[in-house]
Amino acid sequence: MVVAMETKRQMRDQPNGSVDAGLAPDFDAWHAQVEPVVRRFVQRRVTPDSVEDVVAATLGAAWRRAQSTQEVPTMGWLMVTARHKAADHWRSEYRVARLAGRAASLRTSPAVEGPEAMLDDWSIRETLDALPERYQVLLELRYLEGRSQREVAALTDQSERAVESALARARRHFRELHRTA
Repeated sequence: MVVAMETKRQMRDQPNGSVDAGLAPDFDAWHAQVEPVVRRFVQRRVTPDSVEDVVAATLGAAWRRAQSTQEVPTMGWLMVTARHKAADHWRSEYRVARLAGRAASLRTSPAVEGPEAMLDDWSIRETLDALPERYQVLLELRYLEGRSQREVAALTDQSERAVESALARARRHFRELHRTA
């Protein structure tokens, strides 16, 4: 908190509002200073299970901007970007909810054979149902319906990279829940 307050104070004192080279000699040091501030900002705008995704998207955008402009983004730029990423998150949640309705109809139809037969194992079904809805949809589209990552990205209106990292988190969360079940 003290570092964040000091960072804000020093940034406010800069003529253009940017972080000077003495404050953040490299991106890692700058990241360590602004990440808690961005995290607190995002925590007030999205659900707890989505904070990490929005913070990562915001800091990823900051990294790309720093590489392209050779300047560390200002705190104002970060907050606006975080607000936009949070809005993107809510739009994505809406799309996921629509897809979840479609996926629910697939779950209620009887599984004949193929990947759906795997859901006959009660513990796997319970684990899948315990996941956040957005993870359920991604795992069902990718593994139960057998869609490619590119198709999942198109269906969820996300980039392939976003789907790749979300699937990795979904699989990790599934494994953790399945081990404890």
